[in-house]
Amino acid sequence: MRPPLPLAWDGRALGSTGYHRWEVQSGQAARLMAPAMRRALHRQHQIWLENLVRHTQRNLT
Repeated sequence: MRPPLPLAWDGRALGSTGYHRWEVQSGQAARLMAPAMRRALHRQHQIWLENLVRHTQRNLT
């Protein structure tokens, strides 16, 4: 059996680099907080998408 490993990616393009890592939480506190964290993640993802659209539209005109 292998211990849990983080899910991560890295990349390079056009002179920039990126790295992102996801971590999994477990236990009673994580289970209790899951609904609030899920809502927060969805809300922040929506904000990010809306800002991406605005930024793209500004740069296309």
